[in-house]
Amino acid sequence: MSLMARVESLKWILRELSRSKAGVTGLAMILLFLSVSLYVVAMVPISEMEKWNRLDLWLDNPPSTPPRWVTLFTGENVPETSVIESRGSEAVPLGEASGIYDIEATIRYDFHYDDFPSSLILSITATYHKGQPSVHVTWEKPDGAKITLVDQMLPSLPGEPPYVAATRFYLSTDPDVKMRLSGYIYEETGVMQPIEGIMPDKVLFSEIASGSHLEDAKPLKGRYRLRVSLRGFDERDRIDAVKLSIGGKVHGLIGTDSYRRDLLLGILWGTPIALLVGLLTAAVSTFSGLILGAVSGFYLGAVDEVIQRFTDFMMSIPALPILILLSFLLKPSIWNIILLLALFGWMGVCKVARSMAIQLRGEAYVEAARSMGASDTWIILHHIMPQLLPYMFAQAALTVPSAIISEAALSFLGLGDPSIVTWGKILHDAQIAGAAVNNYWWWVVTPGILIALVALSFSLLGNALDRILQPKLGR
Repeated sequence: MSLMARVESLKWILRELSRSKAGVTGLAMILLFLSVSLYVVAMVPISEMEKWNRLDLWLDNPPSTPPRWVTLFTGENVPETSVIESRGSEAVPLGEASGIYDIEATIRYDFHYDDFPSSLILSITATYHKGQPSVHVTWEKPDGAKITLVDQMLPSLPGEPPYVAATRFYLSTDPDVKMRLSGYIYEETGVMQPIEGIMPDKVLFSEIASGSHLEDAKPLKGRYRLRVSLRGFDERDRIDAVKLSIGGKVHGLIGTDSYRRDLLLGILWGTPIALLVGLLTAAVSTFSGLILGAVSGFYLGAVDEVIQRFTDFMMSIPALPILILLSFLLKPSIWNIILLLALFGWMGVCKVARSMAIQLRGEAYVEAARSMGASDTWIILHHIMPQLLPYMFAQAALTVPSAIISEAALSFLGLGDPSIVTWGKILHDAQIAGAAVNNYWWWVVTPGILIALVALSFSLLGNALDRILQPKLGR
């Protein structure tokens, strides 16, 4: 077939595909997923994906929190996760020749919600040169109330100055903070509140009046201030950064899991990985089946018998149990998974290619090429394979969904590559954490729907191509 004839054939296929609603829909969905994948690979550094398994980097997020768009349906005015940062001022001496310097940093937060935050985490990074500076943290409410949350010394660090101390205070659960809040409640109401019954998030964001009960407290809206004061013994001491992480009742576009990870990152990076698994598996398995089927159908005889008996043997093997066994025995790697999926995915293509090659080997142009001294290899490459390729594209499109679902199944069973994040791995983590039992629906629904949509898109395209190239299927 000449180059011009191949171009015309491709144009005909595209023209027929444009008339198929299913084909156009599938192609549009595939292009959308490809666009997302290209965006992720180009704009989201791979180091971000590597953060997925480092749970210590997600401590600022609230655990098991639904996405913020759920408020569009519930109508609730609940707080979203906020992270506010500030830097310290210049060191100011406290009196002449006192040898003590004061550095301050202030964080302002406008609170206008009808519910309380879920967590408060304060991170302070300070540099000092001698002694042990003290850090003093005060919370100021819109009604003018001031609460001391932290008053302690920075840790003594080994080595030579300057010393850099990074301290994190879990204000929502810190026993010392609860003790101070208990004293504050007693001063305001005259009621001694048990430490274990104190909820810092509610105390800090409500108005505590005399005679009121903490259980009946309502959110106090307005501007809050958190003041951090560092008292050091060197004018070079400084507050490098202050970060207040306010955990909301909703978080981001997809929410968080029980490990506090933002599921959006996992969903985004799972897209190119899913397409990589599906497309690469389909390419390897389809090409392998195409070669073996063409050789088998062209030569027939003993060659055909050997290839077909081996194909029948591979088809008789239960693929999923063997995949599970081999995934358990081999080093967990996405490349090993792709090879295993391709190993059990070429047989159907081989059968189809063989039946078509048997018909093509008797065509007049094949006999003419043979009479002119063309070798069998040349005939297969130039006369048989070009005729099979269009049909193989349809078979490849239909292979992609099964590859993606198989990889998701292996990852769901805990046999996937632990170094990367996939949709199946997200579902595995959700199953381990009991997401279905605890009604963390966003953790399960999003990756599940995406797996189904990717599989559907390639199925629509594959079936459309099949009906175009084999019109009898449409009858």
